[in-house]
Amino acid sequence: MPPGKRRIGDMLIARGLINAEQLEEALDLQRLTPGPLGSILAQLGYIDEGALLGALSDEFGVRPWDLRLRPPDVVAANVLPPDIARSYSVLPVSMNGDTLLLAMTSPDDVDALDMVRYSTRMKVEPVVVVRQRLLQAVRDVYGDPGKPAVRTPVTAPIPDTAPRKPVISTGDPQKSSASVVDVVNQLLIESLRSGATSLHIEPHRDRVELRYRIDGRMKILRDLPVGLIHAIAIRLKLMAEIDISDTHEAVSGKIVVPQGDGLAHLHFSMVPSVDGPRMVIHLPGRPSRLMGLEELGFANRDLGLLRMFAKRPNGLVIVTGPPGSGKSTTLCACLDSIRDPSLNVISCDTRFVCDIHNVSIASLDVPAPSEVENWISAILTQEPDVLMPGEINEPALAKLSVQAALSGRLVFAGMRGTDAPNAIALLQELGADPKSIASCLIALTSQRLIRTLCRKCRSRRPITDLEKQIFELNGIPAPAELPEPIGCLECTHSGYSGRRAIHEVLPISPDLSSLIARGSTAVEIRHAAAEEGYISLQRRALELVLEDGTSMEEARRTVALDPPFAAFTG
Repeated sequence: MPPGKRRIGDMLIARGLINAEQLEEALDLQRLTPGPLGSILAQLGYIDEGALLGALSDEFGVRPWDLRLRPPDVVAANVLPPDIARSYSVLPVSMNGDTLLLAMTSPDDVDALDMVRYSTRMKVEPVVVVRQRLLQAVRDVYGDPGKPAVRTPVTAPIPDTAPRKPVISTGDPQKSSASVVDVVNQLLIESLRSGATSLHIEPHRDRVELRYRIDGRMKILRDLPVGLIHAIAIRLKLMAEIDISDTHEAVSGKIVVPQGDGLAHLHFSMVPSVDGPRMVIHLPGRPSRLMGLEELGFANRDLGLLRMFAKRPNGLVIVTGPPGSGKSTTLCACLDSIRDPSLNVISCDTRFVCDIHNVSIASLDVPAPSEVENWISAILTQEPDVLMPGEINEPALAKLSVQAALSGRLVFAGMRGTDAPNAIALLQELGADPKSIASCLIALTSQRLIRTLCRKCRSRRPITDLEKQIFELNGIPAPAELPEPIGCLECTHSGYSGRRAIHEVLPISPDLSSLIARGSTAVEIRHAAAEEGYISLQRRALELVLEDGTSMEEARRTVALDPPFAAFTG
């Protein structure tokens, strides 16, 4: 609670700043027009605000903070949730490392100090301010309850809100000061130079752990002080043009930064966790060059099938796989293989921008779920002959992709899934009619990126009984030995060097189309496809092991290579 009226008055009298008559006059006026006593004395001209602030500083033994001359830092202010700032009448005004400077009218309010420490996980240093200035600053920064906050940054640099404008400097990060802006800039610059596909910022009770995903595996980069997590979250939300007033919701957005002579489009996502906001920045950027289908590692049979599908006048081709498996690269290669100036080709892939001759990019902004149907319908009015709608991840997009294929267009789309047969079940779960799927689906392909063994240090070891069963289960004779990773300077002691893709391609025959129309399960479709020559991801992974291209451990990590359950029960 703020100091009592008599306490402030007595303090000012004791310091000779006012006399008893002036105090009584101010108290009388306060009864008629309630307000902070110090402000009323200042309005009457009996004391100036600077003297009042100095007196409060002496009384509480803490530093004064004049909000007229030193407005709050927007990054520091938004470390604290608005409801706590309003409830306790406090406001973070600056940060010094892992210490938060907290503006208060009563710096001895232990409850408020404890709440801020618990909420921010930072050290807290109180500074005293004039009550009227504090209340106004809290309204300015956080807004009135139930209304949008005023988010005008005061001291922190904010990126230009113009679409796709770079928001970080490409200067040497080692020469930067240790501000949050510099920390974030340095992280993004390092991440783009590292070759990582994503940067993970993970809060823990005693630290913030930074990890890269490189070649599909997580690698620890370093730790940061735990007190920086909220400031980093705010900075990244600002760069992604996300509202920073809501600290309890999962959010995502795009950050655009310079990379070489062009721009890198980064996808930012944040979810709340027990220890603070957990953030991931996906770092695909733009490809250094567009890859052709023949460069993606397809087997000769599968490559021939894909080229044939790309020549079809209509139908639906779906590429499936988990995030980071290279789906967009394959889809862009399919579009590039068409190369027919007489066709109108439109891509709506919002996650990946590929520069392909005669291909129009319809949009770089992901529409809200409620707008997807209108968004695709508007694109269809552009009369595309070939359409790439991006990733099918919601019912409206699934139905409209099927409708586009049924209406005479060739559609290439991505989906997140485990394998080709399961993509059919996913389409049905998203509301697409099985008979409509059967009428337009011409092919499915699934893929993974798998690490390849370092040729400098790879070795061999005897095969285990369990591994023999895995080979036999997939119809492949088991070898006596298998390759294994060792590690050397060439591969930074990981045993692996680079990645390559493995694929399965499932053309939809009349028999498979009939099964799909009847609503058959993925297992039934898989068995029927195997009789027609379908080669699964599991078999492709094991073939790569036999070629000494990867290890059995990596193959089992990348695809489901489960031996019979009897192997575990004896």
